[in-house]
Amino acid sequence: MGFKHSQYLTDIVRQRAKEEHYAARANPQNTTLQGPDGDPINAQHIWLTMQVFVNPAVASLPEHAHLMAETGCFKGRGDNNALYHQPCGLRAEETTMPPEFLPLKITPEQDEEWKTRMRRHIEEAKAKEAASKN
Repeated sequence: MGFKHSQYLTDIVRQRAKEEHYAARANPQNTTLQGPDGDPINAQHIWLTMQVFVNPAVASLPEHAHLMAETGCFKGRGDNNALYHQPCGLRAEETTMPPEFLPLKITPEQDEEWKTRMRRHIEEAKAKEAASKN
């Protein structure tokens, strides 16, 4: 089907899941690191088994370009060879990124609304399960 395994992206996703898990355990009072049930994030299935595959022919199509957007253009490398970005257009050879390609701005209120909805969904599912047992 044209998919190519990306060890690079696989490693990034696995590492991020592991970091969030350990951060959630270290800071149980931080609600941004909790799932909708209030428990710390634990995406063990992701850090152990996630595999990322990309179909270059599809990913390179113009209509999918927005999926590759970062916070901007390459700025430099830091500790552990980490990449740092800056807004595009600061150098003469760069063009500014179209607004529709910029990362979505998610507010803490939006996160809380999502958690509220998920908690309500979990409670409704528990109530249905309890009712079906009676």
